[in-house]
Amino acid sequence: MADRYLKLIPGFVIFGQGRGRVQVCAVEWVESERTAEGDTSFTVHYRDDDDKKRTLDFTFQSGSGGTIRLSNRPEVWHRSGGEVRT
Repeated sequence: MADRYLKLIPGFVIFGQGRGRVQVCAVEWVESERTAEGDTSFTVHYRDDDDKKRTLDFTFQSGSGGTIRLSNRPEVWHRSGGEVRT
């Protein structure tokens, strides 16, 4: 899983899918709100390679250098030089 990553840059979300495969998706808009615990919950609305509308839901915790927990996965992703990795 070390070659899988998530990178968020203005206008794009980039998924490192392993074995050198990368998917770059155009972001349409982002929603965010603070949780009761003080974290930030995000929904990123984007279009995939097939131009289908998709969403990426995650919670960002700023402590410990920043971690992301995707809503549909149990892993916690940690920041690594600008990229977020499992």
